[in-house]
Amino acid sequence: MSTPEHTTLTLEVLRPADNPHYIHTGLSAIYDELTLVGYYSDEQWEVHHLIEGTTTQHEDIEAPVLLRTKTIYGQTEANLIPAHWDTTSNTWKPDHEWHTSGGNHAHTSDSRYLRLIQNQTGHSYNGALAVYDRTKH
Repeated sequence: MSTPEHTTLTLEVLRPADNPHYIHTGLSAIYDELTLVGYYSDEQWEVHHLIEGTTTQHEDIEAPVLLRTKTIYGQTEANLIPAHWDTTSNTWKPDHEWHTSGGNHAHTSDSRYLRLIQNQTGHSYNGALAVYDRTKH
């Protein structure tokens, strides 16, 4: 049986220098790089795989995230959500828990990432996105 391959983009984690309130758990606290594996919208929960990126072996993906967009008061925003591989549907899914921003961000200067954000939000954006990996219990 062959190992699945995924189209991915590597994102660098950015942490606040002197902020004691940033998240100390979650993917962005544990890993220096996150792997973008797909995207979805809060309006339509179907996860789409990346079309542009680097081919990565499934077992090499340690910190998968999805680009999530949501529209609030007519403005589309984007952030990053932890993901897991669903063996039943053979696709990436957002983690089941409710997440909020933990204070860390992720970014890459890769133009494919910037194009994806623009395609999903409808506007240009060249900054780091918040990583929503803090959980509320």
